[in-house]
Amino acid sequence: MSRVWRHGTEAVLIRAALLVAIGAVAARLHAVHDPGVVCPLRLLTGVPCPFCGSTTAVMDLGSGDLTNAVRAQPMTVLAAGVLVTAPAGWYRRWGYLRYRHRVVLLLGAVALSWIYQVVRLGVIG
Repeated sequence: MSRVWRHGTEAVLIRAALLVAIGAVAARLHAVHDPGVVCPLRLLTGVPCPFCGSTTAVMDLGSGDLTNAVRAQPMTVLAAGVLVTAPAGWYRRWGYLRYRHRVVLLLGAVALSWIYQVVRLGVIG
């Protein structure tokens, strides 16, 4: 086993353990002190932002409920997976893309997330 691969694997496992621990603590605190809706845009207008559901997704991940986390906010779950697995080295391919293409991909992901939240919360659809 190569040294780089071993260290990458160790870093992934450490990040995963930290994410689970933080999520579990946050879920416990949230269960006791539920603030309700925390999105300022949704509170003021009733329209969700592209990141609505992220708090719920983190709480569900911390509780070990991956299915409901994905239902609440798939992009947050995907971002957590990217964050955890980045030390494995696959992210280098992202750097090969032109800046313009990276921006288009990120803006597209945000737009899809916003459409998903608008439909999920019944604003349209």
